[in-house]
Amino acid sequence: MTMKLLYKLFQRQKEGIVECRDRVRKAIEDLDKPIVVVLDDVDRLSRSEIRDIFKLVRLTASFPNLIYIIVCDRILVEQALDEQGFSGRDYLEKILQLPFDLPKVPRHLLHEQINAAIKDALDGIENPGPFDKKVWEDVYPDLVGPLIHNIRDVRRYAAAIRGTVAGLNGQVALADVLGLEAVRIFLPDVFNLLPGAIDGLTATASSLSNSRIADEFVERYRNPAVEPHVHRKKQIEALIEAAKPRDGVVKGMFHRLFPVAWHHIRDTELGDRYQQLVSEQLKERRVGHECYLRFYLERVVGHDLLVFADAERAFALMADYEALEKFIRSLAPMRWQYVIFYLKEFRDRFALEHVNPGIIVLLNLLPDLPVNNVAWHEARMIVWSVIRILLDLLNGPDAVKDAVQRILPKLPWFSSKIDLVRRLESQTGLDEFRRRLRDEIRSASVDDLAKDRNLAEVFEFAKNNLDPLENSLDINDSPKLTFALLRSVQTEGNSGLLGDRAVHRSTDLQWNRLVDLYESDAVLRERIESLSKQFEDLKPWITESLKMSPDDAESLFNLVQKYASRQHPISND
Repeated sequence: MTMKLLYKLFQRQKEGIVECRDRVRKAIEDLDKPIVVVLDDVDRLSRSEIRDIFKLVRLTASFPNLIYIIVCDRILVEQALDEQGFSGRDYLEKILQLPFDLPKVPRHLLHEQINAAIKDALDGIENPGPFDKKVWEDVYPDLVGPLIHNIRDVRRYAAAIRGTVAGLNGQVALADVLGLEAVRIFLPDVFNLLPGAIDGLTATASSLSNSRIADEFVERYRNPAVEPHVHRKKQIEALIEAAKPRDGVVKGMFHRLFPVAWHHIRDTELGDRYQQLVSEQLKERRVGHECYLRFYLERVVGHDLLVFADAERAFALMADYEALEKFIRSLAPMRWQYVIFYLKEFRDRFALEHVNPGIIVLLNLLPDLPVNNVAWHEARMIVWSVIRILLDLLNGPDAVKDAVQRILPKLPWFSSKIDLVRRLESQTGLDEFRRRLRDEIRSASVDDLAKDRNLAEVFEFAKNNLDPLENSLDINDSPKLTFALLRSVQTEGNSGLLGDRAVHRSTDLQWNRLVDLYESDAVLRERIESLSKQFEDLKPWITESLKMSPDDAESLFNLVQKYASRQHPISND
């Protein structure tokens, strides 16, 4: 048996390709029925895969009883088959014997199919939500219709809306849900940005002094580095950018679903109309009201999943510090710490390429964490927990030293640089960085120093790292620097009983900390007196450079005057 098998194998090896082809041809020819091979969605393959498919068809299509049916977008396939000096169309014509061109579905028939599919999808849902026919007549042509191009799109859309509408249980206006579902299915990049753009979609600058909800927004989402209305407008611009080249559809979404956002892109203000608009949106369960938009988004995805999705996207960008920082800053500042917290879920996938970019972005975010957040110190701990994980990837003192050398020049804030150097006190070879940082602080301009929110900490670092022959730290007597230093030692706290509605915010100054820096209560009072003479002239600079509102600046100045008016040295330890 063994010899016979070896002999057969030897004989087969002697056969050439022609003999093999003839045997296959004979086997297929003897079949009672032809073989029909259907190749669908060929145009969705890559260019190289499309070429491989048609090469296979060309080599095998001459067999008897073998029929190929190829379903594709002819134009896309021709483009994929185009080569230098050779036409893809000519190539197809030589292979395809009997082409059938399906006519494009007329727009009016497609509209009928969409309406019929929506009706069928909603059939049997007990409470689909309030439906305003006039609203739908605006939403459909501006938002839904332009995103659906064929029957496949109709089926995808119909399958999606049934589950969402049933899950919302009639709590959100149906026309709005149908519009947003079209965005979710056909503009996923835009939809993914909606949770981070709620403030821009549902609040406007004119509301800041007109509504309790807006006051709560300022309290929860205040970013000291960005004015609220500017931040919201950037959110709207990011949505438009993500939609290109179909940004016209997103503008239609603003026009029909989010009137506040529509005013943002037109640079107009709602004024007294805002309160009426809020009331209307609330009563009609429209997504233009923050409550209903949040309800829709969180019912579809869920808050934790939204934050986790943001963290997942942040991790994907961690090798590029510019892209990572741009993405995180596009989110509401109060969202930062949650996204950073969930970044830790990817710790087992952190790599050396993530170390420098990740640490740079996280340290640059530290000074801009919302200052009025009672959990600010907790947020800093979350940030540093991720930084520590990244630092642990570095193997040995030399790797740490090299990383620090690359990271420090990318940090605009002295306090962030100090944070990094201090956290690595146990590492050897970092003395030169401490000395270099001390000299950089002492030679920095007044404006560069003043922008750092933790300026007192910056000067304390420089003072603690004086040369052996130096007796004291010379702090510039500029009134700008004096005001910035006073701002950095302002503290906030609450007074009253826990749970008592009479609880109110109080502010204090760490006066003795300033005395230690100036090494004299008298010198500190002299600097304050000089500031008082120029305070009115400094107000534009304070607003522009320090990003403080006029009211906050005035409040701090009054607090300073209160402390300075006391006759004896003040103890507030």
